[in-house]
Amino acid sequence: MSRAVMEELVNRALNLSGMPSVALDEGGYALVHVAGMAVNLEYDEIRERLYLYASLGKLPDSVPVALYEAVLEAGFMGAGTAGGHIGLHGPTRVLAYSLSLDAARLDEREMANAFNLFVSRCAEWIGKVTELLETPALLPGDSLFSGPMLGNIIWG
Repeated sequence: MSRAVMEELVNRALNLSGMPSVALDEGGYALVHVAGMAVNLEYDEIRERLYLYASLGKLPDSVPVALYEAVLEAGFMGAGTAGGHIGLHGPTRVLAYSLSLDAARLDEREMANAFNLFVSRCAEWIGKVTELLETPALLPGDSLFSGPMLGNIIWG
């Protein structure tokens, strides 16, 4: 699927939920706000994958063991992540939630549902991170990413 076709699909899904359209840049990246949450999306045309990712917060130097345990427990067979992944971008200490979608299997309704589930999981995890750190980790509309990450990460 071409980047233009993916952009059209993304916009139909966003519009279905009453949100404004976005434009994917030449690398297939856009920052969208879904239900007040900053969601980064990148489309890899070669692999036909759409990647969603969002900041869950910036970790301090000292992280409670309970947070590590919560993340590891959630990652066990994807039970607490709805098939997504929680990981740490080491250089910035940004904890992130990401989800990889097979573009060939998406239609506008499935994509709208994926956006909504993704945002729901992000909000849940921002709350958990804030609770376990005992300090606000992130405001809902914030994105701690300064731009696209796909070019710097090898996605599985």
